[in-house]
Amino acid sequence: MIFLIVLLAVAAAALGAWSASTTLATNAGSSSKRGIRAMEDYEVADVREQEMLAPWSAIDTEQSQEKALALEGEALSAWLLAPESR
Repeated sequence: MIFLIVLLAVAAAALGAWSASTTLATNAGSSSKRGIRAMEDYEVADVREQEMLAPWSAIDTEQSQEKALALEGEALSAWLLAPESR
């Protein structure tokens, strides 16, 4: 009797593993193809998005430094001119 219970448990586990593996293989194939197709069909919508997708080597370092200094200056002036709540 115990042999039959063990045999049924092993058979159920094997059937479950086979079912899960075939389901995962089917879903993985369709979603990866769909993802690849979506990446190939992607079109950049605006200039900001084009800048974000540009490689790091294409970014003008001097312009980036000027922007950072301008932001730092704005933050410093805002801190200096803030009401005395400190």
